[in-house]
Amino acid sequence: MKLGHLLFNIIRSLLAIGCSLLALVVFAIGLIVMASLQKLVPGKTLKKHLSNTTVWVALGWPIQNHWVLRYLTRIDWQITGRDCIELGKNYIVIANHQSWSDIPVLEEAIYQRTGLSRYFIKKALLNTPLVGWICRALEFPAMHRFSKSMLLKNPRLKGKDTEATRQSCLRLKESHFSLNNFIEGTRFTLEKQRCQQSPYRYLLKPKAGGLAAAINLLHEQVAGILNVTITYVGTPKTMWGVYTSQVKKIIISVEKIVITPELIGNYEEDREFRVSFQAWLNDLWLKKDHTIAAALNEEKS
Repeated sequence: MKLGHLLFNIIRSLLAIGCSLLALVVFAIGLIVMASLQKLVPGKTLKKHLSNTTVWVALGWPIQNHWVLRYLTRIDWQITGRDCIELGKNYIVIANHQSWSDIPVLEEAIYQRTGLSRYFIKKALLNTPLVGWICRALEFPAMHRFSKSMLLKNPRLKGKDTEATRQSCLRLKESHFSLNNFIEGTRFTLEKQRCQQSPYRYLLKPKAGGLAAAINLLHEQVAGILNVTITYVGTPKTMWGVYTSQVKKIIISVEKIVITPELIGNYEEDREFRVSFQAWLNDLWLKKDHTIAAALNEEKS
């Protein structure tokens, strides 16, 4: 009986991994074809139809992701606060970042409740096979994520990420979307936490510039900010750990934040606004850190 149960779990894990990899390849090819056709065909009307078809193709991925995570893994899902999401509305989504698995997990948290997800990504990711092609086809905003030392050496780099955000946000204005941002800018590790002397136990310092620019440009198109907190119970906190069910439980908290006038301003040029926005975001991140700690402590007890 035990051997049969073990074999069943192995087969289920292999199916989960295989289905996810196959879907990645299929959707990447489909999106590349549609994106290429958009550039080749003449006329705005035809381009618009192809753009809509590209979105329709891309929306298939969250469906297969939901099916795999719910039926081919043994993860216990605990998602709270999702009822705050108004169907048919656009949102800016922020979340903590620990692993590549955060992307399918975040998609599961907002499954069929928002428009097509676009992610803030590192520009280097555009050169990654399959994933980079998908990012290009869906015009994800690509950020350089310049360090403070690089900006000091070359001040001309300042504002490049903000401009990339501005251009991407302008393209979103006529579509149904969620703009997703892992605002720590990189995946959490203990080494990174020590290097940047993060004041948080489970988080890195949040980067405010891209988020502030997105809010400033899109506040009239979105119904608010969705603050998503992801907590993994079990290790490893990786794609492999999720799809093989070594992660036993995933706890997700969704909080809707109303965009008030205090959150709207020119982050680059208005120093007073920049200071107040950073203070607001740091306080939000402190609360997120406490949320993760409380969830882990509850699981231990």
